[in-house]
Amino acid sequence: MNGYEQIVKHLPAAALFDSVRGLNRPYRLLSGIARRVELATYTSISAGIELRYLLSKWAFLRHTVFFLYGDYDLYLAAMLRTSRRLLAAALHNPPNELRRRLGDAEHLRKCDGIVCLGSNVLEFLQDRRIDVKTAVVPHGVDTDFFSPCEGYRRERRVLIVGWHLRDWELTRQVLAGLRRAEPEIRVDVVGPAAVRDELPKEEWIQIHEWVDDEKLREFYWKSGLLLYLPSDCVASNAVVEAMSCGLPVVTVNRGAVKEYVSPGCGLICNRASAAQVVDAALSIIRDESLAECLGRTARARAMELDWKRVAAEITGFLEGL
Repeated sequence: MNGYEQIVKHLPAAALFDSVRGLNRPYRLLSGIARRVELATYTSISAGIELRYLLSKWAFLRHTVFFLYGDYDLYLAAMLRTSRRLLAAALHNPPNELRRRLGDAEHLRKCDGIVCLGSNVLEFLQDRRIDVKTAVVPHGVDTDFFSPCEGYRRERRVLIVGWHLRDWELTRQVLAGLRRAEPEIRVDVVGPAAVRDELPKEEWIQIHEWVDDEKLREFYWKSGLLLYLPSDCVASNAVVEAMSCGLPVVTVNRGAVKEYVSPGCGLICNRASAAQVVDAALSIIRDESLAECLGRTARARAMELDWKRVAAEITGFLEGL
Protein backbone atom coordinates (compact mmCIF):
# COMPACT_ATOMS: atom_id res chain seq x y z
CA MET A 1 0.00 0.00 0.00
CA ASN A 2 1.52 3.34 -1.01
CA GLY A 3 0.49 6.82 -1.98
CA TYR A 4 -2.71 8.28 -0.58
CA GLU A 5 -3.95 4.83 0.52
CA GLN A 6 -1.55 5.17 3.48
CA ILE A 7 -4.13 7.32 5.21
CA VAL A 8 -6.37 4.27 5.74
CA LYS A 9 -3.97 3.00 8.40
CA HIS A 10 -4.80 6.03 10.52
CA LEU A 11 -8.55 6.43 9.97
CA PRO A 12 -10.93 4.87 12.53
CA ALA A 13 -13.04 1.87 11.41
CA ALA A 14 -11.84 2.08 7.83
CA ALA A 15 -12.31 -0.58 5.16
CA LEU A 16 -10.30 -0.18 1.97
CA PHE A 17 -11.70 -0.85 -1.49
CA ASP A 18 -9.05 -0.38 -4.16
CA SER A 19 -7.91 -1.83 -7.48
CA VAL A 20 -6.68 -4.97 -5.69
CA ARG A 21 -9.85 -5.47 -3.67
CA GLY A 22 -12.28 -4.34 -6.37
CA LEU A 23 -14.25 -6.58 -8.71
CA ASN A 24 -12.47 -7.50 -11.93
CA ARG A 25 -15.14 -9.73 -13.44
CA PRO A 26 -17.26 -9.79 -15.49
CA TYR A 27 -14.98 -7.49 -17.46
CA ARG A 28 -17.52 -6.84 -20.21
CA LEU A 29 -20.02 -5.53 -17.67
CA LEU A 30 -17.45 -3.34 -15.92
CA SER A 31 -16.10 -1.87 -19.17
CA GLY A 32 -19.66 -1.25 -20.33
CA ILE A 33 -20.39 0.70 -17.14
CA ALA A 34 -17.20 2.70 -17.57
CA ARG A 35 -18.17 3.67 -21.13
CA ARG A 36 -21.61 4.82 -20.02
CA VAL A 37 -20.18 6.97 -17.25
CA GLU A 38 -18.35 9.06 -19.85
CA LEU A 39 -15.72 10.50 -17.54
CA ALA A 40 -12.28 10.73 -19.16
CA THR A 41 -10.39 8.64 -16.61
CA TYR A 42 -13.19 6.44 -15.22
CA THR A 43 -12.25 2.87 -16.17
CA SER A 44 -13.43 -0.70 -15.65
CA ILE A 45 -11.15 -0.71 -12.59
CA SER A 46 -13.04 2.30 -11.22
CA ALA A 47 -16.34 0.53 -11.83
CA GLY A 48 -15.03 -2.59 -10.10
CA ILE A 49 -14.01 -0.63 -7.01
CA GLU A 50 -17.39 1.06 -6.76
CA LEU A 51 -19.40 -2.12 -7.37
CA ARG A 52 -17.39 -4.02 -4.76
CA TYR A 53 -18.25 -1.29 -2.27
CA LEU A 54 -21.93 -1.07 -3.31
CA LEU A 55 -22.31 -4.84 -2.90
CA SER A 56 -20.58 -4.92 0.49
CA LYS A 57 -22.19 -4.76 3.92
CA TRP A 58 -20.98 -1.18 4.26
CA ALA A 59 -23.36 0.04 1.58
CA PHE A 60 -26.31 -1.06 3.74
CA LEU A 61 -25.12 0.46 7.00
CA ARG A 62 -25.31 4.04 8.20
CA HIS A 63 -21.78 5.35 7.73
CA THR A 64 -19.48 7.80 5.96
CA VAL A 65 -17.74 6.70 2.76
CA PHE A 66 -14.60 8.57 1.77
CA PHE A 67 -13.37 8.15 -1.81
CA LEU A 68 -9.60 8.53 -1.67
CA TYR A 69 -9.43 9.31 -5.40
CA GLY A 70 -12.62 11.20 -6.15
CA ASP A 71 -11.26 12.42 -9.49
CA TYR A 72 -10.69 8.83 -10.67
CA ASP A 73 -13.06 6.35 -9.02
CA LEU A 74 -16.25 8.13 -7.98
CA TYR A 75 -19.49 8.16 -9.92
CA LEU A 76 -21.89 5.29 -9.18
CA ALA A 77 -21.80 5.76 -5.40
CA ALA A 78 -22.72 9.41 -5.90
CA MET A 79 -25.51 8.84 -8.38
CA LEU A 80 -26.90 5.93 -6.31
CA ARG A 81 -26.44 7.69 -3.01
CA THR A 82 -28.91 6.92 -0.22
CA SER A 83 -29.73 8.68 3.05
CA ARG A 84 -27.91 5.93 4.95
CA ARG A 85 -24.49 7.24 4.06
CA LEU A 86 -22.57 10.47 3.97
CA LEU A 87 -20.35 10.80 0.94
CA ALA A 88 -16.95 12.50 0.80
CA ALA A 89 -14.14 12.49 -1.75
CA ALA A 90 -10.58 13.74 -2.14
CA LEU A 91 -9.53 15.58 -5.29
CA HIS A 92 -5.87 15.38 -6.34
CA ASN A 93 -5.65 17.14 -9.69
CA PRO A 94 -5.34 20.84 -10.63
CA PRO A 95 -8.32 22.73 -12.12
CA ASN A 96 -7.55 22.27 -15.83
CA GLU A 97 -6.99 18.55 -15.38
CA LEU A 98 -10.22 18.23 -13.37
CA ARG A 99 -12.11 19.96 -16.17
CA ARG A 100 -10.73 17.44 -18.63
CA ARG A 101 -11.47 14.46 -16.41
CA LEU A 102 -14.80 15.36 -14.84
CA GLY A 103 -16.59 17.64 -17.30
CA ASP A 104 -19.44 19.41 -15.51
CA ALA A 105 -18.80 17.16 -12.46
CA GLU A 106 -22.52 16.93 -11.76
CA HIS A 107 -21.98 13.85 -9.59
CA LEU A 108 -19.82 15.84 -7.15
CA ARG A 109 -22.92 17.81 -6.16
CA LYS A 110 -24.11 14.64 -4.45
CA CYS A 111 -21.14 14.75 -2.06
CA ASP A 112 -21.48 15.98 1.51
CA GLY A 113 -17.84 17.00 1.65
CA ILE A 114 -14.79 17.34 -0.61
CA VAL A 115 -11.16 17.28 0.54
CA CYS A 116 -8.87 19.38 -1.67
CA LEU A 117 -5.19 18.45 -1.57
CA GLY A 118 -4.31 22.02 -2.52
CA SER A 119 -6.15 25.33 -2.44
CA ASN A 120 -6.04 25.58 -6.25
CA VAL A 121 -8.62 22.77 -6.42
CA LEU A 122 -11.16 25.20 -4.98
CA GLU A 123 -11.00 27.12 -8.26
CA PHE A 124 -12.51 24.14 -10.08
CA LEU A 125 -15.31 23.71 -7.54
CA GLN A 126 -16.15 27.41 -7.72
CA ASP A 127 -16.03 27.34 -11.52
CA ARG A 128 -18.50 24.43 -11.60
CA ARG A 129 -20.57 26.03 -8.83
CA ILE A 130 -20.36 22.93 -6.67
CA ASP A 131 -21.55 24.18 -3.30
CA VAL A 132 -20.55 21.52 -0.78
CA LYS A 133 -18.50 21.59 2.39
CA THR A 134 -14.79 21.64 1.60
CA ALA A 135 -11.48 21.41 3.42
CA VAL A 136 -7.95 21.92 2.13
CA VAL A 137 -5.89 19.14 3.70
CA PRO A 138 -2.41 18.30 2.35
CA HIS A 139 -1.09 14.97 1.17
CA GLY A 140 0.74 13.12 3.92
CA VAL A 141 3.91 11.07 4.17
CA ASP A 142 5.17 8.15 6.25
CA THR A 143 7.91 9.97 8.16
CA ASP A 144 8.99 6.78 9.94
CA PHE A 145 9.81 4.96 6.71
CA PHE A 146 10.94 7.96 4.66
CA SER A 147 13.51 9.36 7.05
CA PRO A 148 17.11 10.63 6.72
CA CYS A 149 19.96 8.13 6.83
CA GLU A 150 23.42 9.12 8.05
CA GLY A 151 24.99 6.11 6.35
CA TYR A 152 24.59 7.54 2.86
CA ARG A 153 26.71 10.31 1.42
CA ARG A 154 24.96 12.74 -0.88
CA GLU A 155 26.35 12.43 -4.40
CA ARG A 156 26.31 14.77 -7.37
CA ARG A 157 23.18 13.08 -8.57
CA VAL A 158 19.94 14.75 -9.61
CA LEU A 159 16.80 12.72 -8.92
CA ILE A 160 13.52 12.91 -10.86
CA VAL A 161 10.59 10.81 -9.64
CA GLY A 162 7.29 10.44 -11.48
CA TRP A 163 5.80 11.28 -14.83
CA HIS A 164 2.32 12.79 -14.41
CA LEU A 165 1.90 16.48 -15.35
CA ARG A 166 5.59 17.24 -15.86
CA ASP A 167 7.14 19.94 -18.02
CA TRP A 168 9.46 17.72 -20.02
CA GLU A 169 10.65 20.45 -22.37
CA LEU A 170 11.88 22.49 -19.42
CA THR A 171 13.33 19.34 -17.84
CA ARG A 172 15.38 18.57 -20.95
CA GLN A 173 16.73 22.12 -21.06
CA VAL A 174 17.65 22.05 -17.37
CA LEU A 175 19.43 18.70 -17.56
CA ALA A 176 21.43 19.84 -20.58
CA GLY A 177 22.41 23.04 -18.76
CA LEU A 178 23.46 21.15 -15.64
CA ARG A 179 25.58 18.75 -17.65
CA ARG A 180 27.35 21.60 -19.44
CA ALA A 181 28.12 23.30 -16.13
CA GLU A 182 29.07 20.14 -14.23
CA PRO A 183 30.10 17.29 -16.58
CA GLU A 184 30.27 14.84 -13.65
CA ILE A 185 26.56 15.19 -12.77
CA ARG A 186 24.47 12.04 -13.08
CA VAL A 187 20.69 11.86 -13.30
CA ASP A 188 18.41 9.13 -11.97
CA VAL A 189 14.82 9.04 -13.20
CA VAL A 190 12.26 6.81 -11.50
CA GLY A 191 9.05 6.38 -13.44
CA PRO A 192 7.10 4.38 -16.02
CA ALA A 193 8.46 3.28 -19.40
CA ALA A 194 6.89 6.35 -21.02
CA VAL A 195 9.62 8.49 -19.41
CA ARG A 196 12.09 7.07 -21.94
CA ASP A 197 10.26 8.93 -24.71
CA GLU A 198 10.69 12.26 -22.92
CA LEU A 199 14.43 12.29 -22.22
CA PRO A 200 17.56 11.96 -24.37
CA LYS A 201 19.26 8.59 -24.45
CA GLU A 202 22.50 9.48 -22.67
CA GLU A 203 24.69 7.30 -20.49
CA TRP A 204 24.59 9.87 -17.68
CA ILE A 205 20.78 9.67 -17.52
CA GLN A 206 19.66 6.40 -15.96
CA ILE A 207 15.98 5.49 -16.05
CA HIS A 208 14.62 3.08 -13.46
CA GLU A 209 11.14 1.77 -14.21
CA TRP A 210 9.09 1.83 -11.02
CA VAL A 211 11.13 0.51 -8.11
CA ASP A 212 9.94 -0.68 -4.71
CA ASP A 213 9.79 1.69 -1.74
CA GLU A 214 13.07 0.48 -0.25
CA LYS A 215 14.95 1.17 -3.47
CA LEU A 216 13.19 4.51 -3.92
CA ARG A 217 14.25 5.50 -0.42
CA GLU A 218 17.86 4.71 -1.33
CA PHE A 219 17.60 7.13 -4.26
CA TYR A 220 16.35 9.83 -1.88
CA TRP A 221 19.26 9.10 0.47
CA LYS A 222 22.10 9.22 -2.06
CA SER A 223 20.88 12.01 -4.38
CA GLY A 224 21.92 15.64 -4.10
CA LEU A 225 18.49 17.09 -4.86
CA LEU A 226 15.04 16.29 -6.20
CA LEU A 227 14.23 18.09 -9.44
CA TYR A 228 10.47 18.60 -9.66
CA LEU A 229 9.28 20.57 -12.69
CA PRO A 230 5.51 20.25 -13.01
CA SER A 231 3.44 21.66 -15.84
CA ASP A 232 0.74 22.07 -13.17
CA CYS A 233 0.22 20.35 -9.86
CA VAL A 234 -1.51 19.91 -6.54
CA ALA A 235 0.35 17.34 -4.43
CA SER A 236 3.29 15.08 -5.27
CA ASN A 237 4.30 11.87 -3.51
CA ALA A 238 7.86 12.43 -4.64
CA VAL A 239 8.09 15.89 -3.10
CA VAL A 240 6.84 14.92 0.36
CA GLU A 241 8.88 11.69 0.40
CA ALA A 242 12.06 13.48 -0.65
CA MET A 243 11.59 16.18 1.98
CA SER A 244 10.91 13.52 4.61
CA CYS A 245 14.29 11.96 3.74
CA GLY A 246 15.98 15.34 4.14
CA LEU A 247 16.47 15.87 0.40
CA PRO A 248 16.26 19.48 -0.89
CA VAL A 249 13.79 20.19 -3.70
CA VAL A 250 14.35 22.40 -6.73
CA THR A 251 11.08 23.34 -8.39
CA VAL A 252 9.07 26.08 -10.10
CA ASN A 253 6.20 28.13 -8.74
CA ARG A 254 3.26 26.37 -10.36
CA GLY A 255 0.02 25.03 -8.95
CA ALA A 256 0.14 24.32 -5.23
CA VAL A 257 3.93 23.92 -5.03
CA LYS A 258 4.37 26.58 -2.34
CA GLU A 259 1.81 24.88 -0.10
CA TYR A 260 4.16 21.90 0.17
CA VAL A 261 7.66 23.26 -0.42
CA SER A 262 7.71 25.98 2.21
CA PRO A 263 10.62 28.47 2.48
CA GLY A 264 13.89 26.76 3.34
CA CYS A 265 12.90 23.27 2.12
CA GLY A 266 14.45 23.84 -1.26
CA LEU A 267 14.63 26.47 -3.96
CA ILE A 268 11.52 27.61 -5.84
CA CYS A 269 12.04 29.44 -9.13
CA ASN A 270 9.34 32.03 -9.72
CA ARG A 271 9.82 31.85 -13.48
CA ALA A 272 9.88 28.64 -15.49
CA SER A 273 13.28 29.60 -16.85
CA ALA A 274 15.81 26.86 -17.54
CA ALA A 275 18.68 29.18 -16.63
CA GLN A 276 17.10 30.04 -13.29
CA VAL A 277 16.44 26.39 -12.45
CA VAL A 278 19.99 25.41 -13.44
CA ASP A 279 21.43 28.14 -11.19
CA ALA A 280 19.25 26.99 -8.29
CA ALA A 281 20.29 23.35 -8.70
CA LEU A 282 23.98 24.23 -9.02
CA SER A 283 23.87 26.33 -5.85
CA ILE A 284 22.79 23.23 -3.91
CA ILE A 285 25.16 20.84 -5.66
CA ARG A 286 28.16 23.11 -5.10
CA ASP A 287 27.39 24.17 -1.52
CA GLU A 288 27.25 21.26 0.91
CA SER A 289 26.33 23.45 3.88
CA LEU A 290 23.37 24.95 1.97
CA ALA A 291 22.21 21.46 0.98
CA GLU A 292 22.38 20.30 4.60
CA CYS A 293 20.48 23.35 5.85
CA LEU A 294 17.73 22.91 3.24
CA GLY A 295 17.56 19.20 4.01
CA ARG A 296 17.00 19.81 7.74
CA THR A 297 14.21 22.29 7.01
CA ALA A 298 12.68 19.90 4.49
CA ARG A 299 12.58 17.16 7.11
CA ALA A 300 10.95 19.49 9.62
CA ARG A 301 8.30 20.46 7.05
CA ALA A 302 7.65 16.79 6.28
CA MET A 303 7.01 16.13 9.96
CA GLU A 304 4.11 18.57 9.70
CA LEU A 305 2.75 16.37 6.91
CA ASP A 306 3.01 13.08 8.80
CA TRP A 307 0.08 10.80 8.00
CA LYS A 308 -1.03 10.73 11.63
CA ARG A 309 -1.51 14.51 11.62
CA VAL A 310 -3.15 14.54 8.19
CA ALA A 311 -5.50 11.68 9.12
CA ALA A 312 -6.53 13.46 12.31
CA GLU A 313 -7.48 16.51 10.25
CA ILE A 314 -9.39 14.38 7.74
CA THR A 315 -11.18 12.55 10.55
CA GLY A 316 -12.27 15.82 12.11
CA PHE A 317 -13.62 17.00 8.75
CA LEU A 318 -15.53 13.75 8.10
CA GLU A 319 -17.02 13.74 11.59
CA GLY A 320 -18.23 17.29 11.04
CA LEU A 321 -20.25 16.49 7.90
